[in-house]
Amino acid sequence: MATKKPERIIAVIGGDSGSGKSFFVANLADALIYDTDLAGGLAYADDLIASQGSERVEVASYVDVLRDLQGRARDGRVPRSVVIDHVTALQQEGVLRHNPQMVADYGRANSQATAEWRHIRNFCKSLDCNLIVTAHMKGEWVQDKQIGMTIDGGKNIEGDVGIVLYLEHEKGGAYPARAQVIKWRRLPDDPRGTIPRTFPLLMEKFVKLCGQDLTRVSDPVTLASEEQVAELTALLDHLNLPEPITDTKAKWLLKSRDNGLPPELDEERAKAAIEYCQKLLRPAT
Repeated sequence: MATKKPERIIAVIGGDSGSGKSFFVANLADALIYDTDLAGGLAYADDLIASQGSERVEVASYVDVLRDLQGRARDGRVPRSVVIDHVTALQQEGVLRHNPQMVADYGRANSQATAEWRHIRNFCKSLDCNLIVTAHMKGEWVQDKQIGMTIDGGKNIEGDVGIVLYLEHEKGGAYPARAQVIKWRRLPDDPRGTIPRTFPLLMEKFVKLCGQDLTRVSDPVTLASEEQVAELTALLDHLNLPEPITDTKAKWLLKSRDNGLPPELDEERAKAAIEYCQKLLRPAT
């Protein structure tokens, strides 16, 4: 009987600057840490990161992250965990890139930046690795009234992950900060035990609550080749889908034609999509 693979950890940790978010992720083993601070916010921890068998890469946008992940996937260099420290900076850059004049766009730029974040989330799912991101906090408003605080990142980012932690930390306060558990997907009778409402944000405590050491053997993933991408793109340009579109595959093709093929597209799915397009085009030819 095959041993069940440990579940993937998908988490967001929100907190003020200086609350210990970056130091926490610097202690992850076999992690690819995307440092979004252009001044090298985690450069001070390079020796610690290297001692954990991890790597720090400075990035400025979601596009940088996706491009780097694609290159690593093609080379077979898939880490156990992908970290973004912090996602707030990338979301802000994405919004500004899609709306450089900062004109009223009814949230369109924010939605476009959020779509880029979700490509990264889906990419990590395809690569079968953990995904842990840190973020700043912002006020949550309803009808011009602040009702609390929330993660400052992509739209509904807390719904995209399985674990949401808010750090409770006073400036100049003692280390470590306490993590308030906002969300932790787990059955009430899970043998690993009940998740507490708060806990000190220490790596050994987090690992113990997860019930695993955060290392996992990922199944190899082969991304779609450049030839497959070019062929599928050309087919989509000639595809005339009938209305109304109800078929799930056709909806995916239409979305891909309008928004571009997803960067996490793998070889198997690309092959199936090409064959499906050829099938749709065959009667017309």
